[in-house]
Amino acid sequence: AAQGVAEGPWTRAAPMPTSRSELAAAALDGRIYAAGGIAQWGTTAAFEAYDPATDRWEQLPPLPEAAHHLAAAATDDRIYVTGGYTDLLFSEITNRAWAYDPRARTWTRIADLPAPRAAHGMAAIEGKLYVVGGVGPDSKELWIYDPATNRWDAARAALPTEREHLTVTVLGGKLYTVGGRWDERGNLAVLEIYDPATGRWTRGPDLPTPRSGLTAGVLDGHIHVTGGESLSQGRTFGEHEAYDPTTATWTP
Repeated sequence: AAQGVAEGPWTRAAPMPTSRSELAAAALDGRIYAAGGIAQWGTTAAFEAYDPATDRWEQLPPLPEAAHHLAAAATDDRIYVTGGYTDLLFSEITNRAWAYDPRARTWTRIADLPAPRAAHGMAAIEGKLYVVGGVGPDSKELWIYDPATNRWDAARAALPTEREHLTVTVLGGKLYTVGGRWDERGNLAVLEIYDPATGRWTRGPDLPTPRSGLTAGVLDGHIHVTGGESLSQGRTFGEHEAYDPTTATWTP
């Protein structure tokens, strides 16, 4: 509102039981799962689920390892969590990965990431997990996990633009990677799209507002990108921009 942008159809939902930043989230069976992050007392292993139908949160068994700047995605009736920093000095990056079974309410350790990774993106396409971007060795590498074999495949085309704090989502069977930042280049507006059918990356039109630490989701065939931050400007963003892949255009 301070920037002259109307709230429109936004409504306030019940707050999370654990106040935190730099967490990961994924949706499964109509619920939103929030994992890890930085809480007031430090790195947290908090794991909670939100039900939009009741506007209520449920506290669940915590992550086996407290972490922030981790990634989460859902497939195979599981919530998967990978990587992240385990300390507040941003010096310890983990390569561990976990799967949560909502029915059994239990965590299981799966095959480790090929290398430590934090501030990365992860999404599911046709039952497989795609990990891309972030901080760590060979951070441009694209990794694909198959739950059926419990193995990671690192022999894929690398992300063209190296970046961390990006956001990823899936539309039409393709992986969309949006925004992020990298060292002296600061915030980026890059949109790059990976097609598993061809194994190739293509470049889309830039995001109107360069930002990192943002998030994205799909609604009615459009990719909606919200929020974010800028370290150089010392600010956060309220911008909400939508991408239409049929016309290759962004709309504020």
